[in-house]
Amino acid sequence: MTALGERLRYLTHEATTDGAWHRLRLTLSGDGIQADVLLASPDGVAAFSSEVTVTATGAAPVCLRSVSSWAAPLGVRDAGSWEFHSAASDWLAESRWSARPFRPDLFPAIAAHLTGVRPRGAATLVSRGTWSSGEHAPVAAAASDSDGAAWLGAIPLVRRTEPNPWRIPPGLQVLAGAANVHTPDYGIIGPQPGQVLDSLCRELTAQRGRWDQIILPR
Repeated sequence: MTALGERLRYLTHEATTDGAWHRLRLTLSGDGIQADVLLASPDGVAAFSSEVTVTATGAAPVCLRSVSSWAAPLGVRDAGSWEFHSAASDWLAESRWSARPFRPDLFPAIAAHLTGVRPRGAATLVSRGTWSSGEHAPVAAAASDSDGAAWLGAIPLVRRTEPNPWRIPPGLQVLAGAANVHTPDYGIIGPQPGQVLDSLCRELTAQRGRWDQIILPR
């Protein structure tokens, strides 16, 4: 999590139900910004979607380099057995899955508790072009067979309220006054103790149509 994210404080929340969908809107504030987090989950599905709207509330402009749709700890103390799963994709060569261990490849142990230095390791996926699934499938996972738990996330491919959910303005975004920036939806499953990654993938795939057909309210 970012230093700014850690300084955000809870203001209020609102829980609503619309048919089979349950929604929770959380409002956080700090350092001249307000973050509205919308979580939504349908009945009978061990998954939820997340989207964030950041609004400048102070007198001074705020420069944003990035905004996360979702950020959370793994839920375990030792990430040594965890792996990052992603899928390379191309025309007629889709879903080439691979896994990389968290340690030492992606997130080496740097004794942050002794140095006071915040780790800067990251697992990132960046695609070029206009294809929604070219160079990487819009899905990734963190999983541990020994812990019997996993996080699985995917960006929905269809967003009927926006012409192209994959187009995000490049560079810095400067917010002033009532200006805001909005992140795409991010569908998430996890953590699910006792379920391996394959079962989570089957559940997310089975429910993809429901994600794509729902328009989440702003």
